[in-house]
Amino acid sequence: MRHAVLSALLFAFLAAGLSAQNKAGQTKPDQPKTPPPQTSGLAPSGDSSSHDSTSRLPVKRVVLYKNGVGYFEHTARVHGTQDLSIDFTTAQLNDVLKSLTAVDLGDGRVSSVRYNSIAPLDERLKSLRLPFGEQVTQAEYLSALRGARVEVRSGSATAAGRLLSVEKEHRQRGKDDFEDVTTFAIVTDAGEMRNFDLGPGTSVRIAERELTDEVERYLSLVGSSRARDVRRMSFTAAGSGDREVFVSYISEVPVWKSTYRILFPEKPGEKPLLQGWAIVDNTIGEDWKDVELSLVAGAPQSFVQNISQPFYVRRPEVPLPESAMLTPQSHEATMEAYAKLQAPATPGVSHATTSLYGVVKDPSGGVVSGARVTVRNDETGSSQMAMTDAQGRYRFTDVQAGNSALFVTATGFQRFNLSNIYLGIGRNNEIDASLSIGQAAETVEVQAATSMVQTSTAEVTSRAEGQGTEAEGKSAGDYFEYKIK
Repeated sequence: MRHAVLSALLFAFLAAGLSAQNKAGQTKPDQPKTPPPQTSGLAPSGDSSSHDSTSRLPVKRVVLYKNGVGYFEHTARVHGTQDLSIDFTTAQLNDVLKSLTAVDLGDGRVSSVRYNSIAPLDERLKSLRLPFGEQVTQAEYLSALRGARVEVRSGSATAAGRLLSVEKEHRQRGKDDFEDVTTFAIVTDAGEMRNFDLGPGTSVRIAERELTDEVERYLSLVGSSRARDVRRMSFTAAGSGDREVFVSYISEVPVWKSTYRILFPEKPGEKPLLQGWAIVDNTIGEDWKDVELSLVAGAPQSFVQNISQPFYVRRPEVPLPESAMLTPQSHEATMEAYAKLQAPATPGVSHATTSLYGVVKDPSGGVVSGARVTVRNDETGSSQMAMTDAQGRYRFTDVQAGNSALFVTATGFQRFNLSNIYLGIGRNNEIDASLSIGQAAETVEVQAATSMVQTSTAEVTSRAEGQGTEAEGKSAGDYFEYKIK
């Protein structure tokens, strides 16, 4: 019997809040103000002045749940291409963007959906020329105006000029009495510097129209943070002829509440009457007229996500190089490396790779930056190129192993050639080069002799002779070193 009564009560609920007010007798709320012109969303929005020409998209069906969300359906008849709009709060818009569907039920289509975006205040302040934050003191305000032309009145004294500086002074008023005073200085047109105390008797007026407009923009942005929270979403239905547009979404709403009362009749024999009332709060900004309302006692899972707020990602800053290369950067090594990868394998030739690094120095022992180092494999003819860094270091991490040659060129130095060297596999090969002063056309050539292996000491040595220069290589643990003498 109880279940039957409750089922009957659900059909007898009176929706006490079907209008835009929560209690009977309240007046309709004011129409929402035009939202800010800054736009974003599912598609770019036009100027806010176009909102007045859009038609309202009335709500036709509402389903309210016990978890604080509601399902809404809007339908409207359109003719040709027409704009429709719905107003939301920011909290409602976050839910709408996650669940919105818009369908043209005729032969047309919904070509765009747009809404006014509200960026964070600190991001909007970055568009100003003046470096103002959300909170600005008088001293910070004047400091931002340094260089601007101002007119100052302090008591009977007046002056006009450009603002030079703003400072704080620690002054002594009495024996043990100190105070902090903000002072500023201006430079007049005659070149005279005038100092003033920033106090109640001092007024400063900006004499430049552009800066005055910037200050007005700043105050407008700060004041907009207290404006009414209205986010207007506009739909463009493109097509021809008469047809119907359907829009549905889930939005945040107050939880609907239920109350009960029992009426006992005065006449004996009559049954008492049990009434159930549903209290519904309409907070979407427009009246509900001819709305199909459903109240559901269930509480489906729901979550909140601030999806309507513009999101900015902090990207790492890559600093510029502190020193420039002595020679222009060349990209031929990349082409050669690509050609090496594309070349067919040669029978009997090893394609294993190893690493090679070293330091290029001048005759005095100083490092040479920007030197061009080229290593060439004598078996395949492939070569790679690298440039020395600010410490004179070069490195090849994937160079072909085997008999190779090394060439080093740098502006103001003789060309250095080292041939008949062997780059081993599974070890770090290190070759340092010492350049001689001279023209680039001159060449210092070094030839390394065939390596000799001492089985008793497991040491690999090689000697190179050529133009008075020697190269000696040896294995030391995981390293294979060539020292140029």
